[in-house]
Amino acid sequence: MIVSEEDFNLEKFRDRMISDDSSPVVIFTEPVQKEKDGVKISKMKVIPYSSTTKNSIITIKDQVIDRFDIETVAIIQRVGLLDPGEKVMAVLISAAEREEAAEALDFCLEMFEMHLPIQKKIITVDGKKYWLERSDDVMELYGQVADGM
Repeated sequence: MIVSEEDFNLEKFRDRMISDDSSPVVIFTEPVQKEKDGVKISKMKVIPYSSTTKNSIITIKDQVIDRFDIETVAIIQRVGLLDPGEKVMAVLISAAEREEAAEALDFCLEMFEMHLPIQKKIITVDGKKYWLERSDDVMELYGQVADGM
């Protein structure tokens, strides 16, 4: 599990997860969009909620491991100011059966959507700033109000 401002090499993580047994590896990665709802994006700011973000990722990873018959799971979450096309996050899961890996990935992504305490602010090419819809809801859950950036 990694939370970092630094970009990551997805292939490096994938190669580490592929064993001699050649277990299937499912991968999900999310880039910063170049455009959203017809508006061109200049930057996205991803803001973690102190150590709670890291702890939430560890909890999600543990739940995936406990619930599914998987071999390995890697979760990478970027924070900071990101450009369009840069990877925001990635989840890699290996398992003996690809169906199990795919189900574990779906579960992990659902948990991220519901429980990961991060805020995302979009900065458009014309300088406008707005929070992504989910940010205020998640931060309210954790008792933090979105800052003005």
